Amino acid sequence: MLQRSRLPCVFLSSGQEPYIIEADDRGGMRLAVEHLVSLGHRRIVHFTNTGGSSASKRRICGFEAAIQDWELGQPIIVHHREEVVALLRKPLQERPTAFTAYSDQWAFHI
Repeated sequence: MLQRSRLPCVFLSSGQEPYIIEADDRGGMRLAVEHLVSLGHRRIVHFTNTGGSSASKRRICGFEAAIQDWELGQPIIVHHREEVVALLRKPLQERPTAFTAYSDQWAFHI
């Protein structure tokens, strides 16, 4: 509707609109992991949706790349709250020390 109105507009999205501002999902996730590593975290888990949006895929790629760059083992990616709970029930020395999440809403569910 906005496009048909010919009003100037910019979309904040990950769609195909002609004028769009997109977040650097991959780079942002790499920076998040780097920050957690700088705080001493080594067992970092990513909690994401299962929908496979383009933003989710880019964030997962950034997470995996950062985990590999920092030589933190296999990236751990979970998609359900029950998986998070299971990880938090592990013995302290095996438990994740930090989580990243697909979005603020997903982080709230942890």
